Amino acid sequence: MKVIELDELPEATKAQVNQLVATRTTDELEKLRQAVEKAPAVKSAIEAKGFSPRDVVLAQVNNDGELTIV
Repeated sequence: MKVIELDELPEATKAQVNQLVATRTTDELEKLRQAVEKAPAVKSAIEAKGFSPRDVVLAQVNNDGELTIV
């Protein structure tokens, strides 16, 4: 699992993330954040970087099964 700060992303990727987040509803973001809250390993990884589940805007699993949280 990787927890990445939005500011750490390359500009092109950051723009893609921002565009995706802009299309999400408040309800969708809330469901994502609740899922993070209920997953102890994910929540701990986020908190270790100094963030909370409320800060999460994107979660993605790649083809290898690795979870990336932004």
